Amino acid sequence: PLDPVKRSRGEAVDKSAVLPVQIGDHVWIGEGTTILKGVTIGDGAVISAKSVVMRNIAPFTLAAGNPVMAIGRIPQHRPGDSYHEVVQTQGIV
Repeated sequence: PLDPVKRSRGEAVDKSAVLPVQIGDHVWIGEGTTILKGVTIGDGAVISAKSVVMRNIAPFTLAAGNPVMAIGRIPQHRPGDSYHEVVQTQGIV
């Protein structure tokens, strides 16, 4: 519990104060990142170190900051694609 008196008495956490965090496949989360309750991080997202994730992150998004903000998109590719193929098909160069 957030209340120090309740914590000192060993009271259980109120179930309404707990929400699940959902983290998709192939997500990278930097060291020291804080993820708050109820947040969903989509597949393929990258969260930079020491970020504070307070809201949902879309799939294949690069996010950073306190509070976290989307700062870019991550190109999607198929396994086996070369870097050159990915860059050309995503229009990066």
